[in-house]
Amino acid sequence: GVLGTDIFLSQIRDFLTGLKIGKTGKTFIMERTGMIVASSTEEQPYIINPENKEVQRLDALHSKIPAINQSMEYLIEHFKKANEKPEFALYNINSSVHMEFELNGEKQYLQVKPLESTQDNSHTKNYLEGIDWLIVVIIPESDFMEHINAATRVTIFLCFAALVMAIIISLLISKWPVMPILRLNAAAQKLMDGKWEQDLPVERSDEIGNLARSFKSMAMQLKKVFEDLEKVNQAYERFVPKEFLKLLDKQSVLEINLGDQVEKEMTVLFLDVRGFTSISEKMTPQDNFEFINSYLGQMEPVIYEYNGVIDKYIGDAIMALFPTNADDAVAGSVAMLKTLHRYNITLRNKGQDAIKIGIGLHTGKLMLGTIGGLTRMEGTVISDAVNLASRIEGMTKQYGASLLISEVTYSNLTNASQYLIRDIDKVRVKGKSKPITVYEVFDGDLPEIMELKQKTLADFKQAIALYRCKEFSQALEYFYKVLEIYTDDKATQNYVIRCKRYQEFGVPDNWAGVEVLQTK
Repeated sequence: GVLGTDIFLSQIRDFLTGLKIGKTGKTFIMERTGMIVASSTEEQPYIINPENKEVQRLDALHSKIPAINQSMEYLIEHFKKANEKPEFALYNINSSVHMEFELNGEKQYLQVKPLESTQDNSHTKNYLEGIDWLIVVIIPESDFMEHINAATRVTIFLCFAALVMAIIISLLISKWPVMPILRLNAAAQKLMDGKWEQDLPVERSDEIGNLARSFKSMAMQLKKVFEDLEKVNQAYERFVPKEFLKLLDKQSVLEINLGDQVEKEMTVLFLDVRGFTSISEKMTPQDNFEFINSYLGQMEPVIYEYNGVIDKYIGDAIMALFPTNADDAVAGSVAMLKTLHRYNITLRNKGQDAIKIGIGLHTGKLMLGTIGGLTRMEGTVISDAVNLASRIEGMTKQYGASLLISEVTYSNLTNASQYLIRDIDKVRVKGKSKPITVYEVFDGDLPEIMELKQKTLADFKQAIALYRCKEFSQALEYFYKVLEIYTDDKATQNYVIRCKRYQEFGVPDNWAGVEVLQTK
């Protein structure tokens, strides 16, 4: 028979959709052929063939709803008899069945119930004449277990929270008697790191309070002792620079002993103020010291910036060492001259005379160490290189140069071409048999002087070469060319005087272009 002509499939679908089976449960009705009649999902029970636009029934196996197609596969697999085609498997379901299967790793409860309407009791006529549908209900296990799992999670959380609270309370109770002692111990650890200010239970009136007050008093005394010691160390460093200690491989001035020494190749710098005597005569003693300290305060930072070490101050003069390399010494000297130019602008603005300095550099082996007696000792440098550096600084007056370097320093430069350099003379200093070549580095001259020396550099070089070959007439021609451009070139003026003297009186025997300096 027919179930009812007034019941449409869409109404069945609406009915199934309105059913609330768990939270995510699904229901569908299908024929025993597997064709879907209606379902509680949004999926239509039919599909449209894209080729001929014909409407076709939807097989549950081809449903896009995983719960439907997976349950269909499970039913076929479970009810299919041996040697029977899969499409006949559903005909073996004769009563309501409860089953379980997994979908994406989650257990699903499956119930299948036949829906039959027959004209008589004949089994065959059931299939042929009456409605013979299967009602399938799929419910995930999680729908049943959700409230149970939620209650379980709440119970576990409350138990864990209670456990944590119990542990915290027990720890607080157990530490309460020893907490002040732990604070004292922590304060002692911080005291070792130099953290003098500590929060201690000094307000207590028991033995712990007495101990805390004594501890705090000790910390304040230690703080004062260390502050005083730091001031003493800083004062020592001004007399014995830490760089000097480093060269002697010492960590503190307390480690220095009389006779400590080290030998090392260094570049020695001597610096002196030109005409300081005439400048100081115009000043009071206080003005003199203020002037010297102000000037030295300009030079000192530059020396340290270029890895130099000030060995000593000699009035207005400075003796410094550059233990790293000759480049630091030359670059530092040029920087000092440029610093002086800026300082001179300040002096002129105050109505004071500008300062001129001369710098001499020489590189050689030095013995650095301590000398003195039982009651007093000092660091010093002993080397012939020191004397020669001092002589070269003295030559700056004779040649009107700001910076002169020895040929040893010149040869130790990494890249001499980066500087503006001219060969100034070959000299034999008093007390020495071997002559040395002295070079002028004029990168630190005033810009206008530097420009004049650059313009005349080629003529000056040619004149020097002719002079050393005893070609005095030709040398004079080039020296005069230099003076036409740079009238105040003192070095050139000296060479003009020498050329004329040698033209008039001749040169000594074995003369090789070396000037003998009679003064130290």
